[in-house]
Amino acid sequence: MSAWGVALFSDDTACDVRDAYRELIEDGVEDEEAVRRVLDGFGDALVDPDEGPVVWLALAWTQSKVGRLDATVRDRALGVIERGEGLERWQEEGSRLWPAGRPRSTRCGPSSPVLSRSASACVVRGGTSPI
Repeated sequence: MSAWGVALFSDDTACDVRDAYRELIEDGVEDEEAVRRVLDGFGDALVDPDEGPVVWLALAWTQSKVGRLDATVRDRALGVIERGEGLERWQEEGSRLWPAGRPRSTRCGPSSPVLSRSASACVVRGGTSPI
């Protein structure tokens, strides 16, 4: 596992996706082309059931922070959240990486304790969980 905590960017893949997208934008590459290059560069990760969801979430978060959130990327990231994709890796790790006192269920979905969803967080009973 390339994660050292439960935060999105406590993961090597998420940091690599963020950095790759930012570098392309800083180099003047258009958004559509930057997304294509990032997704091409992380093609192997995208098909991995643990890493694929991280790629979509990291790309969506990064795009939203620079004001360029693509609708397709947004929808894929929200789908990851709603379907609970990638959660198996956390079930395998158990509570080793989960901070004490933090709500266990932060999925945005019909059966979750989520009160509302915004582009940057799921508001859950007991607090806010960053996406």
